[in-house]
Amino acid sequence: MADSPSSPRSSEVDRLSPDRDEKKHPSGNETSHKEDPFGDEENGEIKYRTMKWWQCGMIMIAETVSLGILSLPSAVAVLGLVPAVILIVGLGVIATWTGYVIGQFKLRYPQVHSMADAGEVLFQPIGWGKFGRELLGTAQLLFLIFVMGSHLLTFTVMMDTLTDHGTCSIVFGITGLIVSVIVALPRTMLKVSWLSIACMWSA
Repeated sequence: MADSPSSPRSSEVDRLSPDRDEKKHPSGNETSHKEDPFGDEENGEIKYRTMKWWQCGMIMIAETVSLGILSLPSAVAVLGLVPAVILIVGLGVIATWTGYVIGQFKLRYPQVHSMADAGEVLFQPIGWGKFGRELLGTAQLLFLIFVMGSHLLTFTVMMDTLTDHGTCSIVFGITGLIVSVIVALPRTMLKVSWLSIACMWSA
């Protein structure tokens, strides 16, 4: 006779099943650690993952180049060519290794989609999962705010230089803010990736 769903033997098998254990989120919630944070997109009305890997790469390159390229010549002039090349190569190696580690972390915890999610995973072993989520989530928010501020500052300096301080820097800053809001209206990373490609080549 087959075991009923409520039989002790069936309960014991369910309790020891690896698949059952994997469905427990580190925080104790019902969310599986292998669960896709975007859900089932195959039958969903909204598609979140629309980029190819190279389009994501273009966004990351544009994010790095757009802020650093303007200060690179003056930095090289101060440091000298050889030390600057050593630093650029060294920082490139560190960045590459960091990307590899982040990629391995993402493969190990597919449900992680933001720094807040990563903070929960990192702090959960010591019982501070919620604190870790709030800490790294706040850090990511501040990072994005300051990155946006850096972009506006770069735009202001650029316009001051091109126009020989033709008007108040605050005017240029507000102009940059308006432009940023307009080009950010396409709220999908796929469309932003095309803007990133244009940004990278223009730099």
